Amino acid sequence: MVLKNDGSQSPFMPDDFAVGCDISIYGRVVRIYDCDEYTRAFFENQGRPQPAGQTPPKDNFATGQVKPVQKRDNEMKEFLEKSLGGGKVASQKQFLDNDRRVLRFFTLAD
Repeated sequence: MVLKNDGSQSPFMPDDFAVGCDISIYGRVVRIYDCDEYTRAFFENQGRPQPAGQTPPKDNFATGQVKPVQKRDNEMKEFLEKSLGGGKVASQKQFLDNDRRVLRFFTLAD
């Protein structure tokens, strides 16, 4: 739980987040520049549609850290995991089915 910096000692709630706003968390100002489609649908159902996404500024460090994309062979990966005794456990199905079903905003900190 993160409390607001406005002195109210109340926690952040979903209504406090919106695309294009700045939020102060633990003394750091974070700008929300976009959100995913699930978050947009959630706020649309609440009667608070999110504005259009903004483009974040380019960061020289981040552009220098871009790694080349490697081709993934999912069948080989699964084969190697199972041969080493790993792989997906059937009891994790519910967890995997609900994966990525969270409210997600994309931010950039100064």
